[in-house]
Amino acid sequence: MKKASVHNFKWILALTILPLCSVQATTMKPDDMRLPDDIKVYYSKKVGLTNHAVKGAKAEVLPTNNEYTASPGCYIACYSSNKDIAPKLGAYPVDGNTYIMGQVRVKGHYRDGLCIPSGYENKSVNGSKEMKEACEKSFPAMCEKGTCTVNGKTSQWFY
Repeated sequence: MKKASVHNFKWILALTILPLCSVQATTMKPDDMRLPDDIKVYYSKKVGLTNHAVKGAKAEVLPTNNEYTASPGCYIACYSSNKDIAPKLGAYPVDGNTYIMGQVRVKGHYRDGLCIPSGYENKSVNGSKEMKEACEKSFPAMCEKGTCTVNGKTSQWFY
């Protein structure tokens, strides 16, 4: 059996790497991306929110509804300040006793870090009955009959 030479090894390496180099990299926009159904996040008062383990931060799961799979799409966040529900079922606090309960992917796009659902280009999602109902449908135990509010500031997961 013939010994492998350095010359042969270089050719094998070149033939292995060459196809990888010819693949063009594509840059996906957040509007085209979907998050995992259950995102693991880490939170502590001292550190805040992060997507990787940090000493002193507690691991939490952020429920994410990805029923809308087409593009473009973006995520609305569902929040609750209900003192009986939020601290028990919320993923992490965002302000005082307001907790994020989950997020829902909807038809829309991101603009300046905000999810702009289709049909909401010139109006706020915060008081939207339709968006509140999307939260209630996605997270019925967490967003009982109007206990959730909505916000579109969810682009932090993509940057």
